[in-house]
Amino acid sequence: MPGIKTKSQIEADRAVAVERQRARFDLEDEDLVRLMRAEWGRRIVARLLRRGRDRSKNFDTHSLTMARHVGVADFVQAELVDRIFELCPETYATMMRENP
Repeated sequence: MPGIKTKSQIEADRAVAVERQRARFDLEDEDLVRLMRAEWGRRIVARLLRRGRDRSKNFDTHSLTMARHVGVADFVQAELVDRIFELCPETYATMMRENP
């Protein structure tokens, strides 16, 4: 019957999807390291981190909506800093010196 997959086909599809996701994450890591190794890239990352701290962009008259926006911004900012410390921690101090 067309459209019905066997268990082995499902497992093979899942393995392909996992490998694609792993390759995408590896590419993202390589991109971040490339950014942090270049002065222009550190400027971009520093600018993004500063903008993440700017709470006025998250203002909303509905308190729960505003809390969600702040939470998302904090998560994205923390995730970026965590990836920098994991992949190339020496470049973070350089970035902070270059972009006070």
